[in-house]
Amino acid sequence: MVGWLWTEEQIKNSPSIQRGMTEEQEYQKRIEGCKVITSVGYALGLKPKPTLATAAIYFHRFYMFHAFQDFQKEIAALGCLFLAGKVEETPKKCKDLCGAAVKAYPHLQQRYRNLVEEVMGIERVLLRTLKFDLQVEHPYRFLPEYGNKLKQKNIDEQEYKNVLQTAWTFVNDSMSTRICLQWEPEVIAIALIHLALTVKDLEKRISNGAGTNGNGAEENWWDEFVFHLTRDLINSICHKGMSYSPQPQPPPRSYSNLAVDCIDGIYRPAPQTSPLTKVCWLFNEDKMRFTDIIIEDTSDVCRLTIPYVQPYHYGEFTVLCENEVGRAVASAQLLPLYE
Repeated sequence: MVGWLWTEEQIKNSPSIQRGMTEEQEYQKRIEGCKVITSVGYALGLKPKPTLATAAIYFHRFYMFHAFQDFQKEIAALGCLFLAGKVEETPKKCKDLCGAAVKAYPHLQQRYRNLVEEVMGIERVLLRTLKFDLQVEHPYRFLPEYGNKLKQKNIDEQEYKNVLQTAWTFVNDSMSTRICLQWEPEVIAIALIHLALTVKDLEKRISNGAGTNGNGAEENWWDEFVFHLTRDLINSICHKGMSYSPQPQPPPRSYSNLAVDCIDGIYRPAPQTSPLTKVCWLFNEDKMRFTDIIIEDTSDVCRLTIPYVQPYHYGEFTVLCENEVGRAVASAQLLPLYE
């Protein structure tokens, strides 16, 4: 792993910057390239773990050896995605990949006469640049292992699941950043779990439960995994890991057919009887506000669809429907998406 890590000074002196780009311009190109990877990848049904994350690492490493002035970010991004699909055993035909790319970025068809040939050509350059060292490790693998340690630190099972899911989302979001060039995946996993704990207002509780080591210094929950990792360094990694433009989200996934059965004499969802006057959603017993809920009333059942369930939403959804006749309740489970 050491051979694929760079110092901050080296990162700030990449080939593109040596050729005249500012650091901000170079960083923006990386963000835009990763956006191509995620946009096209999602369109092809690929997941961040592992394919999109692997493609993003290839992309970041490639531009530590080459300049954006020499290789267009869109072609390099598509080449990385094409190669990552093969390596992670989620292969896509180059023709299909380029078709999805043109649909998302129509200007590519005008700029490149034969996009398929361009992508296959850059793949050969990628292989040489990466020295055929194509197996990469991601922070995802360490999240469950490190997260289990938190169960011993004054948090319950539901809090543990929420922290793990949030950390998983942060790893997805960090793909656009350069932290994979500077830190091992184990360190990134610890940093983003720490960030998830902070966001969930659990970090202080974990810290208060910490003891001291043999030298009298304060122990951290991560010490048994990576020692000599200070809180200041962790916070710095968190800041760099979240310094990104928002990633495109996967195509909206509908949680459909959550049915409230008609209970005669208590609730009649049919429009001709009595329209809905109130719909309340509970997610893990907390009220949630959703927009664009689709309501389909029939004589037998009321179906409600949430069009924008996010990857970090999982647990029990409960719907309470009410009209002037009465009310009914139904619930369903939404499984985690981190796989």
